[in-house]
Amino acid sequence: MPNSIRTADSVAGAHAKRLNLVNVAVIITSVVLAGLAIWPGEPTASADAMDELRVPDYAWAAHGLSALLGVGAIFVGQRSRWRAYARLLLAVAALLLIGALLLGGGFGPRSILTLLLPAVVFAVAATSFGPMPPPENGD
Repeated sequence: MPNSIRTADSVAGAHAKRLNLVNVAVIITSVVLAGLAIWPGEPTASADAMDELRVPDYAWAAHGLSALLGVGAIFVGQRSRWRAYARLLLAVAALLLIGALLLGGGFGPRSILTLLLPAVVFAVAATSFGPMPPPENGD
């Protein structure tokens, strides 16, 4: 009996760590996207990324809206019953970033890093996003 309890605890602990990692990745990605939207000029990575795109306004809008959707997903996703809505917000943010890359018409390294990489993070996070686990008691 004690072994089965330890196994269940270790599985629950691994799941909690994975959820925590996914949430932290979404938070960091959202903050970076907000920074790219707020400070789009020199000397940021987004300035050169904007030069690679034919329509840089798409990237600027995608950075800002995706940051808002990511932050919204963090708040909405803290309730277990709203987890599906949070995942939907992350999926929409990923599609928005990919759409800006495709519609902007530039596939340079900086535009891929500032649009495609955050889209991949959001898309992967949407598959396993959920409420942040409570801190461990140290037991």
